[in-house]
Amino acid sequence: MSRLARLAPLLPALAGLVLATAASLGGGGAWLGGGDSELVRDALTRGNRLARRGELEAAVDAYAGGLGAGSGAVETDGDAALAYNLGTTYHRLGRLPEALLWYRRAAAAGSDPWLRENLDLARAELSAARFPPAGVVGRLASHPAVTRAAAALFAWAAMVLYLARRRLQRRAPEALADGAWAAAALLALAAWTAGAALTAWGPRPAVLLDACGGELTEGSEVWVVPAGDDGWTVSGAKTGLICPVASVGLVQKR
Repeated sequence: MSRLARLAPLLPALAGLVLATAASLGGGGAWLGGGDSELVRDALTRGNRLARRGELEAAVDAYAGGLGAGSGAVETDGDAALAYNLGTTYHRLGRLPEALLWYRRAAAAGSDPWLRENLDLARAELSAARFPPAGVVGRLASHPAVTRAAAALFAWAAMVLYLARRRLQRRAPEALADGAWAAAALLALAAWTAGAALTAWGPRPAVLLDACGGELTEGSEVWVVPAGDDGWTVSGAKTGLICPVASVGLVQKR
C-alpha cells in the first residue's frame, strides 16, 4: 500500500476532529459572536431609561434594536441581557407569551436566579402546556452536545489509533489495524454530520405566541419542525398540527 493510500483515511479523522472541536468551542448554539458592541451598550442604556420612565413600548423597541448589533439575533452576553430585559418589559406589559419567549432565549445563555424566578412566574401565570421533544431525534436535538462530544471522541480515537497503528500491526493483521482507526474516523464524521443535520432540519424549541389549531393555547412550549411556507409542524403531535409562522416564536434562531 502506497504512503498516499495510507494517509487518505486520515482526512476524515482530521475533518471530524477540526469540526467537532470547533463546534465544541463555539457551543453550536445561537450565542456565538464577538464582544458587545457600542450599539448593544447604547440599547441597554436607552431601554433602561425608557423603562424607568414607564415608556414600556418604546423600551421594547430600544432593546430589540440593539440585539445582535442590529441584526435581531441573540449572540453575546450583552444580547442575553437585552433578551432578559425584553422579557421583563413584556411581562410588565402583560404580554406573557412574548415574556416567556424572551426569558427562554435569555436562559439559553446560562443560569441566573432572577431569570429562573421570572421564567417560572411567567409559566405559572400562563398555565400553558409544556411538551418535551418527541422520539430519539427530538431528544438528540434537545442535547446537541451529545453529537458534538461523540464526534470529538471518535475523532481523537481515530488519531490515537492512527499513531499507534504500527504497534497494533504487531499484534493484529495490518488490515485490521488500519481498519480500526479508519472506522473511528468515519464515525467521527458521521456524528458531526448528524449533529449538523439536526441543527439544520431537526426539531426546534419554540413558544406559541397565539393559540394554534384549537389544541394548543398561547404560551405553550413545544418543539417544531419546518413545514415549508405553511409554517411549523408541532413535533410529536398525532394530528400533524401546523401552526402559522407568526404564531411560533423560536427560542433559538438558526
